[in-house]
Amino acid sequence: MIGAALALAISIALAQDEAPAAPPVTAVSGRGALTAGLDSNGVLSVLRFPGPGGPDQMRQAGGGEAAAPGAVGGGRWGIESGGRWYWFGDPRASTRQGYASPGSGVIETTMEWPDARLTVRQRAGVLPGHEAFVSAIEISGAGSAPRVIWVADFAPVTRQIPELPIRDGALDALNGFAAFANRAAGRVWSFRPQNPGKAEWTRARGLVAGDAALEAWTDFADGAWIGVASSAPVINLVVASTPRELMGALESRATLLSASVGPSNVGIEPAPVAQGGGYRAWIAVSVGANLVSGAKALDDAAIAAGGFFDAAPETAVLPAEIASLDPKFLPSATRHWITLRALHDAQTGLTVRDVSAVPPLARDWPREGALAAWALFEIGERDAAERSLEAYFGKIRSVDRPRRPLGSMPESLYTDGDPASPHFIVDDRGPARVLWVADRMLRDRPEAERTAWVRKHWKGIEATAEFLSTWSDARYGAPLYAVDPVGLADAETQDRLFAVHAGMAAALRLGDYAGGIAPETWRVRHAQLRDMAERVLITPEKWIAGDALVLEFEGLSEDALVQAHELTLRRLENPIALGDRALASLLLESGLLHEHAPDRAALPSLGTIEAVLDRIATTSAAGSIGPDARVSSQVLLAILALRRP
Repeated sequence: MIGAALALAISIALAQDEAPAAPPVTAVSGRGALTAGLDSNGVLSVLRFPGPGGPDQMRQAGGGEAAAPGAVGGGRWGIESGGRWYWFGDPRASTRQGYASPGSGVIETTMEWPDARLTVRQRAGVLPGHEAFVSAIEISGAGSAPRVIWVADFAPVTRQIPELPIRDGALDALNGFAAFANRAAGRVWSFRPQNPGKAEWTRARGLVAGDAALEAWTDFADGAWIGVASSAPVINLVVASTPRELMGALESRATLLSASVGPSNVGIEPAPVAQGGGYRAWIAVSVGANLVSGAKALDDAAIAAGGFFDAAPETAVLPAEIASLDPKFLPSATRHWITLRALHDAQTGLTVRDVSAVPPLARDWPREGALAAWALFEIGERDAAERSLEAYFGKIRSVDRPRRPLGSMPESLYTDGDPASPHFIVDDRGPARVLWVADRMLRDRPEAERTAWVRKHWKGIEATAEFLSTWSDARYGAPLYAVDPVGLADAETQDRLFAVHAGMAAALRLGDYAGGIAPETWRVRHAQLRDMAERVLITPEKWIAGDALVLEFEGLSEDALVQAHELTLRRLENPIALGDRALASLLLESGLLHEHAPDRAALPSLGTIEAVLDRIATTSAAGSIGPDARVSSQVLLAILALRRP
């Protein structure tokens, strides 16, 4: 087994090393369906369909041939002014980025080239209900009418490989297929049928060689169809096999190919529209299962894109729990709510960690997703939270199999529910936190409702609690990590211990809701874990600290509570030394400590909380992690617990 695990790890590492590096995603737009991620330069770096955990439809920025400064990979604008080209992503430009308004998923990025006195402001985002991404730019300082082009390196993907969480586009055979231009309609398409075989590839090559009419391309099967258009007059459309070929054709105004098979780059040149002393241009990108559905979304989005600067960005109504926060914390809470809303799949209830492709983080880790469900619950989005909880209970294993213990669950999931991590990786934090969050969401409900819920889910609760109570190192009781305790149990982290302790405490309370039906063995295991947690809090011993999160304080000794409180405050007072994840965990932990013992665990000072939130915002904006559901859910929970007007 160790040999197989090592081989798989090596193969994944090689696949990632061979994949072009993607710039960090710094802003995300979407509402649980089509999801777009932009880097700090406003480049469309990630486009996930059908939801935030679906396959990424972009070939990663940074790949391909160098054609111009910053003009390779992703989806980006280029502007020609005064005989010179200026590209989004150009390191010579200065950049500012933020959301257009509170509660809006519209991302505003400003690029400035001081030496040319050229400024380009972009508004971009996913249009709610349209399954389309739009980008509009406003150009000032150009003098005469500039040329504008938008280029994209799409790689349509239709499936993800269970238990092999490599970047979607890392395997060339599973992404891309063909692209073609519809010059009469001013559209260009890139697509891939669901499972193209030899016959489909042969047919596509024949259509390219024969310069087939548009109608011939519409007969391919459903899959991922990506269209690009503008409601402004379109001067040129280009389909090319390489970035260099694409750029050469656009800059020289050549029409080049009408279609291409294999890796395809597409470009569109909309006519700029004079507006208020400057110029505007816009495009829309739709993603659909077929040409018909994609075309309808594309038409509507292209029209909406033309008014993107004139109309106020559509702003979602803030949940009451966020709107009522102290104004000092409202901007941070709003930003993290936007992130959580975008990364939560509206159909399946699962929440991806991040939309990034390298490393592949567009998966749901139940150990983090459970806390995201709790955050949704606390801000008042109860239906979404309960759908998440039901999804996690549906993934608890009900049959005991080799390397898939009864009561465990996959370490990570694609949002379609398929396991994303290799099955031999067993993470006990996932099921433990699912139980703990279930208790948090139930504890304030009427007794009859609590009892009914527990009895309905008792089979899953019982299996999970049995797994947590027995999955331990026989020598001294520490929670195990994976099936092979010799080769893969060297991760005795504080976070794992605290999570399993919280899970067992929750299992006992859930049993009490249904009349005290938890067996005595659970209470014995819980006491053992509580004693270990106390020792680690007082004297860390040999446990790996990491970004440990203590969720459960009930029953801990006075010394353990004091130590936990002092350590939390001491670490929060020096936020510059910590990363986003650690700060978010510490902030939440301080809120939970105060909730448990308000007379003994004082809140961090107002200045400390503000400094921590500023540090998280600054680090995320710098691209260290980008929008991250783990950070956002914990920050939201912490703000709600720590500060209200």
